[in-house]
Amino acid sequence: MNWRRMAVLGTAGLLLLAGCGKKTDQPVIALLTDDESGQASAQIQGAIYGADAQARVTHLLRLPTGDMKQAAYLLDQAVTRFPAGTIFVVATGDLAKHPLLLVRTAAKKYYLAPDDGVLSFVTAREGLGKAWQLDRGLSGKAGLDYLGAMAGLLAESGKPENLNGAEVRTLETLPVNLAHLSGRTIAGEIAHIDEEGTLLTNIPEKLASWMKEGNLLRFTVGRENFSAPLVANAAEVGPGRFVALFTQEGRLKIVRNKGSAAKQLGAAVGDAVLIRP
Repeated sequence: MNWRRMAVLGTAGLLLLAGCGKKTDQPVIALLTDDESGQASAQIQGAIYGADAQARVTHLLRLPTGDMKQAAYLLDQAVTRFPAGTIFVVATGDLAKHPLLLVRTAAKKYYLAPDDGVLSFVTAREGLGKAWQLDRGLSGKAGLDYLGAMAGLLAESGKPENLNGAEVRTLETLPVNLAHLSGRTIAGEIAHIDEEGTLLTNIPEKLASWMKEGNLLRFTVGRENFSAPLVANAAEVGPGRFVALFTQEGRLKIVRNKGSAAKQLGAAVGDAVLIRP
C-alpha cells in the first residue's frame, strides 16, 4: 500500500493498520523520507525491526527533495493528529552533513531527525521540550540504519535517556513567519501549493471572530485582490470561483473550484496573504 492510499485512510486508519498483530502498548513509529524510490524507508524499517521485532511501523509521507521549508511545513501538517508518545523518523537531505537528533516536544511526541531545520514548524507549534544529539559524521547509509535502530530502541524502552545522547539547547531553525491579526486585517503567507494549485496558508482557525463559515472575505494575494466565501465544501460555488476553507489541521486554504488558484493568481510559496472582512 503506497503513501497516497495511506493518506486517504487518515490517521485512525494508519494506526489500525500499523497495530495489526503487534503489541498494543508499543508506540507507533511513523517514517517520513525524501527518497522517491522507497529504499530509504525499507532500510529504516529493517533497522527498526532489528532493534525491536514488535515495533509498529508505518511510512507516513514522502517529503519533497531540495526544499527544506516545504518539507518542514508538510511534516508539521502530517503529524498534528498523532497522539503523544508517537515516534517520528525523519530522513531528509544528506544525513552525513548534519548531527542526528532526538527531540521530545512539549506535546510529548518524539522526532528522530537531522539537525537541518526540518523540525522548525513542528517545534514552533508544539514547543521544544528536550533534545539530544545522537551522533555526528555518519554516511547516508549508516545514518538511515542509525535512525532506525534508535527508533526501535526508543519504542522498546520508552526512555530517551537510554539512547545516550548529549543534551542540546538549540536546534537549527528556518525562518517561520506566524500569521497575525492587526486591527481588522489578517496577515499571513502561502506556506504550500499542492498539485491541484490549492494555496495552503499559515493562517489558523479562530484568529479572528469574523472568520466564520458563510462570511464573505476580501483577499489580497500578492498583487491580486478578490473576494471569496468561507465554506465547508468547495462545491458550494460554481466552477472557476474562489472559495476559502479550513483544512483538517486547522489552516486556511484558498481553492478555485474546477481550476488552479495558484495559476489564476500567479501565486508562489512565500507570497503575502491579507484577509479583511
